[in-house]
Amino acid sequence: IEGGAVLRANQPLSIAGALSFKRANPTRLGEALGLGQQFSGETSGKMHFSTKGDAWASIFSAINAEGDFAMQRGSIRGIDLAEAARSVSRNPVQGGATPFENLSGTIKLTPTRYQFTGLVLNSGLMQSTGFIDVSSELMVSGMMELRMRGTANQTRVPISIGGPLKSPAVQVGRGGSL
Repeated sequence: IEGGAVLRANQPLSIAGALSFKRANPTRLGEALGLGQQFSGETSGKMHFSTKGDAWASIFSAINAEGDFAMQRGSIRGIDLAEAARSVSRNPVQGGATPFENLSGTIKLTPTRYQFTGLVLNSGLMQSTGFIDVSSELMVSGMMELRMRGTANQTRVPISIGGPLKSPAVQVGRGGSL
């Protein structure tokens, strides 16, 4: 991880900077961001961040950051997109994992949420695109569109994601209550 920051000690206190990372461990990065051990693989990306506050003790709770990331040869634990698409019933699927060759997107961090947008996940013949939001209470909401490539009839399946980050529910369909 490489980066730099500018600290200003006058009132209000502020920090601004940027960082880039290559071959970072997404499990440790997720833990550092408070997201837990949801991801595995190899991560690279870059972020710009800033924060202001009246005291050094509380300045990090007001941080804002945004950037992009790419993950290689990994998995998302607790979300099984393929199983949700295969499910004949409309019942939510919980648990499992989604392995992937690559996953990329944009991340925006605020004091109240983590937003992952422009997500593109490639796993064999499956490609998924969409977004996921994680609240500061670690509740997940999002949509992914799953597509099967290489078939004569292109299959597109909308997948809703919602619930607690540790055990989100994934089901076919747009919106609705999970």
